[in-house]
Amino acid sequence: MLHGGNMTLSHMKQILSSICISMLLCVGIFGACSERLYAEEVEGFGPCYTPEELAKVREWEKTWVGKKIDKTNVDQVAEFLPPAYVEVYKNNEKWNEKESYYFFIVPYQRYIETPGMIEATKQYAATVKTDAEGVITNYADIAGRPFPNPKTAMEHMYNFDFNTRGDANQKYRIGPVVETRARRERVSEQNMIEMFWVHRTDVEPKPALPNNSKGVLKTMFLHLFTPPEMVDTMMINTRYIDINKSDDGYLWYSQFRRIRRIQTTQRQDTIGGTDLTYDDEYCWDNHIPPNNWKLVGKKEMLCARH
Repeated sequence: MLHGGNMTLSHMKQILSSICISMLLCVGIFGACSERLYAEEVEGFGPCYTPEELAKVREWEKTWVGKKIDKTNVDQVAEFLPPAYVEVYKNNEKWNEKESYYFFIVPYQRYIETPGMIEATKQYAATVKTDAEGVITNYADIAGRPFPNPKTAMEHMYNFDFNTRGDANQKYRIGPVVETRARRERVSEQNMIEMFWVHRTDVEPKPALPNNSKGVLKTMFLHLFTPPEMVDTMMINTRYIDINKSDDGYLWYSQFRRIRRIQTTQRQDTIGGTDLTYDDEYCWDNHIPPNNWKLVGKKEMLCARH
C-alpha cells in the first residue's frame, strides 16, 4: 500500500518508478540489511549475507541494477517476486491501467534496526520463557526481538509480533480498490493512529506503559475520509495481552449515525467490497499462538525500500 497525497492507479505507476522495487535480500521476518558494520555485532542482528554470498549478489547486480522492469521483461526476475505481483505487471489492462507498471532495480543495502530494538533484545532475549507449545509465558514483561536466532516458525512469528513500529505512529494512507469487472476504481483515504502499551523499545516509558490494569497490548484509531459513502466513518480497536480475551473493536458509521461492535468472529470478514479482512493489517494483525505456523524455507526476493 502506498501512503501520501491523492492518487489514482495511473499515478501509482509513476510513484512506483520513483520508489522502485529494490535489492535482493535474505527473506526472513525482518527484511534487508546494509553493508555498513556495527562497531560490535549484536547476536541476531548481523548481516543477512556472508561475504561470499554478498559477492554473488554484487555480481548479479552488475547485470540488473538500474534496469527498468515492466511487462516486457518481468519474467526474467519473476523468481524474485510474488506470483501475484508478476501477474499485475504482465496484465496491466486488467487493472484499468493502459501502460505497463514498472520499477527500477537498485543495489542491495543492509537494514539496521533502531538502537532501542537492539538494546532491548540484548536485555530481554535471555529472559524469555516458553511453555511446551512454544508460547511465551512472560509475554508482557519483555521487549525487543525475543528470539535473536529463530529456529521455529513460532519463533519467527514472535519476532514479527514484537515489532512496535516506533512504539506509536500516525500515518495517512491511500488504498486504491480496483473493481475489475465493473472497470472502475475507488480510493480509500484514511488516517491511522496506533499505540503500543507493551514491548516498547524506543520511546519512554519502556518496556511498558505504567498503570495498565486492564492489560492492554495496543490500541488503534482509524478515520476514513473517502470513498464518499464512508466519509467520517471511524474505528477504534483495543487488543489485550491475554490471548483468550477478544479485541474490543467498534465502528462508527456516520452515514447511519450508528455504532457497531466488531465481534471476534467478524475479524475474518471482508471489508468494503475488497478481499481484505480486519486481521490483514501488516500481513497478520492478531495474536500469534492461535494459529499453526510452518517454516517452509528461505527465499531471496526483490522488495520495495524507502
